[in-house]
Amino acid sequence: MARYKPYNLKQDKFIALSYADQMVPGSFEYPLNEIVEEHLDPSVFERRYRNDDGTAGLRRSRPGPTRS
Repeated sequence: MARYKPYNLKQDKFIALSYADQMVPGSFEYPLNEIVEEHLDPSVFERRYRNDDGTAGLRRSRPGPTRS
């Protein structure tokens, strides 16, 4: 007799998609992409979200315990 895993509605599922395929004229995503890519100036975010040193910069790091 086959032993199936119990079905769980809380399980995650990976769905591969192409964002380029989602940009269909007439959809909400199409003009939103146009506004973000062509009309917004990303330099307004550079001061707050600077991460050119290779770190994410999303959180302030707290000093860790010192070792002797």
